Amino acid sequence: MAVTLYKLILNPFLLALSLLTRLPVRVSEADSSDWGRSAAYFPFCGYILAFLAAMPFMLICCFSDVFSFFTSNPFAALAVILIGDFLFVAGLAWMTGILHIDGFCDSCDAFSSMSATKEDRLKIMKDPHPGAAAVAYLILLIIGKLILLFLVIFSVEKHVSFLLYNKYQDNYVEHLMLFKVCLAIVPLAFLSATTVIARFAMVLLAAISKYPRESGTGAVIVGKVPVLSIFIAALWLLPFVLLIPWRNLILALILAGMVMLYWKFRADRLLGGVTGDILGACCETAELAVALGIILPEFIKIG
Repeated sequence: MAVTLYKLILNPFLLALSLLTRLPVRVSEADSSDWGRSAAYFPFCGYILAFLAAMPFMLICCFSDVFSFFTSNPFAALAVILIGDFLFVAGLAWMTGILHIDGFCDSCDAFSSMSATKEDRLKIMKDPHPGAAAVAYLILLIIGKLILLFLVIFSVEKHVSFLLYNKYQDNYVEHLMLFKVCLAIVPLAFLSATTVIARFAMVLLAAISKYPRESGTGAVIVGKVPVLSIFIAALWLLPFVLLIPWRNLILALILAGMVMLYWKFRADRLLGGVTGDILGACCETAELAVALGIILPEFIKIG
């Protein structure tokens, strides 16, 4: 019984951690079915990554009076959020070993070569040296992430601050710790949505695609995701139904789905299938799309 549970649950989870993060985990030998089952835990790895990457920001909130910043010194509040935003983006990049960013860069280089054949594009993706297209698109990706995640955090912090102020304005000092904890934890729900939904998009992309090479890193997962793993991966999204307003969540899911389909159809046409680099590119751009979906309704009223 214990061996069966390890084979069906723990080992696939550890495989997912070893594939998507640089966390030190020990994994036993795995076959193709184990890798397919590991996709069920991709979104859960997103929760882990978001929590660890957001820890510096949460600590800053706990040891600084962000609430007072919003009410009396907004520039200090902006500085705190900007620092936390940068540390979150940098933390994600470090904890994933820049794996997804590398895939994004390789994909940009391969797709930017207009006259190349499928075989040439696959060779370009194996080249460890980034081209001009990769550098340019990477700069845009990072700037986009910093801006959109900053807007997400700022919007959440602003709403939470004024909600708490309206409720406890007469005895603010007595509830200071409550304010700090809320301002530290509540944004985590929205930040984790970007990492979790993006990794669910990876699962869907891997499930509906084929691998264009005979072998490679992505060959263990692309086209080998069982239906049960897709269902379990989808269950990890349920907490957001309670944590995120419906219009923001629906728009985030739609945009992430559009990004996933973009990489699917473009990779099929230019490469003949989806590689591990394409999965990484999908993850990075889906995070951007989810952040856009979360913040856009705050500026364009929907419903």
